[in-house]
Amino acid sequence: MRTVRTCLLASILVTVVAAPGATFAQGAPPTKAAPAATATATAKAAPQPAATAKASAPPAAPPAAPPASATPAATASQYDIATEVDAAMDAKAQALFKEGNAFFRDAKYAQAQASYKAAWALDLRSQKVVRNLGVTELELRQFRDAAEHLTIALRLSDPSDPKRAKIQTEVQQARAQVGTLKLAVAIDGVEIVDMATGKSYTTPLADPIFVNPGKVSFRIRREGYESQEKVFDLKAGEETSAEIKLERPAYGAATGVVTSGPAPTPAPRSKLPGFIGLGVGGAALVAGAALLGVASGTPGNIESKLPRDANGRSLCTREAQSGEKAVCAELRSTAQSGSTLAYTGIGMLVGGGVVVAAAVLYLIIPSKKAPSTTGRSMRVVPVASSDGGGLVWTGSF
Repeated sequence: MRTVRTCLLASILVTVVAAPGATFAQGAPPTKAAPAATATATAKAAPQPAATAKASAPPAAPPAAPPASATPAATASQYDIATEVDAAMDAKAQALFKEGNAFFRDAKYAQAQASYKAAWALDLRSQKVVRNLGVTELELRQFRDAAEHLTIALRLSDPSDPKRAKIQTEVQQARAQVGTLKLAVAIDGVEIVDMATGKSYTTPLADPIFVNPGKVSFRIRREGYESQEKVFDLKAGEETSAEIKLERPAYGAATGVVTSGPAPTPAPRSKLPGFIGLGVGGAALVAGAALLGVASGTPGNIESKLPRDANGRSLCTREAQSGEKAVCAELRSTAQSGSTLAYTGIGMLVGGGVVVAAAVLYLIIPSKKAPSTTGRSMRVVPVASSDGGGLVWTGSF
């Protein structure tokens, strides 16, 4: 009986030692048999050495390659930029262009944008600079600026440029994210100001105006016209057209009273000043002719009254002489009066002719001026002196 019990214990111990994953399989075997319960407990409690476990474990498989989006190459731009430098560019612009390209290759898009903007300010004709600037703004998701600059690049590109199709695609990508506004303004020199950004445009417009989606207000102004404000509400990718009509300020704007609408047609002016001018001018002509008639008879009267000597020569001279007859002084005064009448008559004829001509023109030619708020007045002043005479006509019409 004792022999049987000893054999059973030995069998149990062998089974525990040979069990897979048992602790004793990795260490030294026990020197003597132990009760089954004790061996089992020891097997469960003994920790497995880490070094031994690593040594016995199969080699680990290499980690799976990360997806393409997580690789460093993913930071590179999907757009290819222009790298050739135009020989016609300013030297400083060329340096800024190259600097922008270096920033762009390093995915430093904000720095690249600053360099491209500085180069573009120095050379507004460079299609390569403005195209690179637009592509950079696509990367920065500044779609409004990108649409504007890429549209300029497309306009400046040669039809045979192999990259023109790519630029067209880039323009479409940018315009799909913004609103496009086409304004028709018949007058040049009109300033269109985006009230939100302060960006200003001046007509004639070579390209559309691009705006961020939503409501946008524009102030439209030009000297000599009434300023106005236009509000548009555009969605991303939406395009709209509008015609802008500017109006002259109404009369009375200087006094602070402004009415809308085009400038009113001036009211027909009164013809009364013209008729008055005709009358005054005609009277001056008649009076001038009469004075000349009187003056023309004076020399004959004087000639008949001159005292003469035996040889028929006049005893009166132009200048008073001592001992001359009293009639000489009288005739000399008459001659001077005749000259004054003649000069006055000529002056009145000339002045009357001018007044009549002005009156005729006033009646024939229509007024192009605005109605006067101070009214019209006319004044005719006759002028006569010992050296001549005439009429002075003054007034406002």
